[in-house]
Amino acid sequence: MVQLIGLEILVVDSDPTVIAGLGELLGKGGFVVSSTDQVDRARALLSEKFFAVVLCDLDTPAPGSGLEVVRAARELSPATSAIVLTSRRAYDAAVTAFRAGADDVIAKSPDQIQYLVDRVERAAMEHREDQNRTDLLRRVMDLNEEFLKNMMELSRQKLDLEDQRTGRSDDNGTRLGLCRLLLVDPTSQTAQFLAPKMTSEQGWGLTSCQTGGEALDQIGRNDYHLIMVQTDLPDLPGSMVTRTVKEQTPDAIVLEYVPPSAGQGSLAVVEESDRIPVLEGFTKGQELLDALSTLKKAYQAKLDERRYLQAFRAQHFDFLKQYAETRKQIQRVLDKEEQETGS
Repeated sequence: MVQLIGLEILVVDSDPTVIAGLGELLGKGGFVVSSTDQVDRARALLSEKFFAVVLCDLDTPAPGSGLEVVRAARELSPATSAIVLTSRRAYDAAVTAFRAGADDVIAKSPDQIQYLVDRVERAAMEHREDQNRTDLLRRVMDLNEEFLKNMMELSRQKLDLEDQRTGRSDDNGTRLGLCRLLLVDPTSQTAQFLAPKMTSEQGWGLTSCQTGGEALDQIGRNDYHLIMVQTDLPDLPGSMVTRTVKEQTPDAIVLEYVPPSAGQGSLAVVEESDRIPVLEGFTKGQELLDALSTLKKAYQAKLDERRYLQAFRAQHFDFLKQYAETRKQIQRVLDKEEQETGS
């Protein structure tokens, strides 16, 4: 059977003739056969890779030792089918093997060879079908993700077209309008440079102050989109001010700023546990203005995305709820099967 080619089979037996015979017999069916006569080695192999079927002699290497292999398979690879081979004719031996977790017990006799081969193929086929189901579920997950992305993109395009048709630009207050920038700098050079270039006609609302205390007072009374704090303030450490500002205005882009007058200027976005450089070693005010303009666009893009998501959730709430629940259910199945196969 083509679909079984390459599946791994583990044989645990102390009889070289049995190992050679099973290797030849199962190899003809396309199986890859590994063998050992030691329980510890069998455990190691089961922990290293997945075997669709383990065939273990009940009494290898000592009477009853095969049960340890069965228990190891159940522990290390629950999806592996464990088949016990035995020369015993006693009924209690089979009962003990089944209680240990064996899927089948087969007598070592010539008349059972075909049954053994059929049983191995059936167990391997069941595994392959499970594997195919897992692959199918993963493809369904991927297609659902792609479908959701396409739905969101179509919803975004539809919203943009409606805005263009109706002339609507800010129904939900998500268009930026004036970008309100708070500049905290004890010197006046940067404010003097930016003020004529950041007018309301150009889409800016610039407010400047010179101390950390003033900055904290400002953010308590007004909303700002960008907050740029000089590192060297006369009353409070700049790092403390940026940290406090970030805590109190989580939606704003908070910036740590070293003016070019200090030698080489720098600008960095301050996150909760990180600092992301925006400008390093700049010397010209125009470089700063360009960087702030880029950040303004980034802030507007964030508002646009929030607006798109709000509209999409409102229109497709029931679908998204069912989608999320279905995705969780599929993921639970995949996690369980991954745990059982160790893949």
